[in-house]
Amino acid sequence: MKVGAWGVCTRLRNNTGVNGPSTFCTSKIAGFSLNYVENSTGINQFPLVADDATLLGLNSQGAIPILASGATSGLWLHVVAAIVTVMTVISLIVPPSYLGTESNVFYRIQKSGMLTIALGVVSFILAFVTFCVDLSIIIPARNRMNAIEGISAKMGNVQWFTLPSAVLMLPAFFSVLMTASPSKDFELVDSRTEEAR
Repeated sequence: MKVGAWGVCTRLRNNTGVNGPSTFCTSKIAGFSLNYVENSTGINQFPLVADDATLLGLNSQGAIPILASGATSGLWLHVVAAIVTVMTVISLIVPPSYLGTESNVFYRIQKSGMLTIALGVVSFILAFVTFCVDLSIIIPARNRMNAIEGISAKMGNVQWFTLPSAVLMLPAFFSVLMTASPSKDFELVDSRTEEAR
């Protein structure tokens, strides 16, 4: 069984231990609950029926709760962190001239690097918070699964991609700060406007 931000996938396994050829996945669901059910259609929650309620263990009595909907909703932080990180990269690529002339506020903000620095800080914080949320969701769920006799659950790889992403943002962030020097480019108020006053 594999659990992710968009749902659950599993394969049929009957009492003889034979895996079926098909992978059954839920439809894409945000904030789903997952219960473990050991029933007559299969062992270790490898059902014969491929519907959302069966795969998530929602239509059976005596199901053991593994993940609550609030916990799986937290996995969407990955999407938010990815969007902000892409915005940071775009702010590095787009030259200020694409945003207007020197008298334009957006031009001056982009030229100063303040937008990139702000987005970089937010990206780092989101990536680190996402890593912490991953661990707070994955470790208790793994422990609940391992507490069931005959089950051996382990963590996947996603959290180990999230942590390096956050850590690798730090050198880039500090290099931008160290190479930045105060100059007229950092003036967000148009000097011509000041002289007119």
